[in-house]
Amino acid sequence: MQKRKVTVESVGVNANNYPLVRCFVEGITPPNAKYSIPLNLTPEQGETLNYPEQTEYEAVLVQGKLKNNKDGAYPDHYYYDVAMFEGVVNESHMSKARNEAAPQIPESSPGKPVEIPPAVHKIDDRGLVYQRQTGINAGAAIIAAQIKIESELSKTTSTDDEIFDRTVRLSNRLVGYLTTGKADGLVDVAVQAGAEITDVTDSLFEEIVYTYPEPPQRVTEEAFRKYTEDAGWSWEDVEGWLDGFDPVDWVAQEKGRSLRLALRDCRDKAIELELEPPQDFRIPVEAKE
Repeated sequence: MQKRKVTVESVGVNANNYPLVRCFVEGITPPNAKYSIPLNLTPEQGETLNYPEQTEYEAVLVQGKLKNNKDGAYPDHYYYDVAMFEGVVNESHMSKARNEAAPQIPESSPGKPVEIPPAVHKIDDRGLVYQRQTGINAGAAIIAAQIKIESELSKTTSTDDEIFDRTVRLSNRLVGYLTTGKADGLVDVAVQAGAEITDVTDSLFEEIVYTYPEPPQRVTEEAFRKYTEDAGWSWEDVEGWLDGFDPVDWVAQEKGRSLRLALRDCRDKAIELELEPPQDFRIPVEAKE
């Protein structure tokens, strides 16, 4: 079990009204990290907090599940449970830390990416069928785009046999990409007339990441409540993100606050926690972090 230095950035409560700290953790969050990570504490652990007078604490953490849209290449791609905080033990997590082999968490180092050995996946017959079907669908989409560009440029039309042959050959290459992760010249595929289709091929492998929409310019109590309902947040979550206050009471705490500022703060907290927006209430972001 490794003890780590924890630097607390903020203190609040979670949906269960237990202490929740957002912090930077030695060996987990990279140096000069922009975003902190959330840690849930027991009420007894929360009593050790003397924030903001004291910001540095000692803890033992247990690696939890992988965060959404992360590949596990870095330590902060995971959630963490607190086994010990300032000497106060959460026995359920501490027994896990004692009984399980400690995960090999690569330490973050500035300017040097963490190297993770490639995983070995065993693909069963069902997986092969899925990969081939995916390759055929993708290959057909690319060839269709090629043929459209070719016909517009040269006013010629490919025969059915030519289309079939090109689709099969490209599909096989796509299946090879899905199986090995190696492009094998895939991105170099180009229309014979000279048009580039790299944007088409790249889009087939680019993961779309979604986020919550910006709050409206004018936020009333009704608009605030509707946004939270559409976002799928519970009222307990909202009050937890607003330091335990109802939105109206949170606005009254300091001069210059507004319901829109409260809603933006909740949105930022939900994004930091990597909550997944509902399908009917989300917008794509331009790129992954």
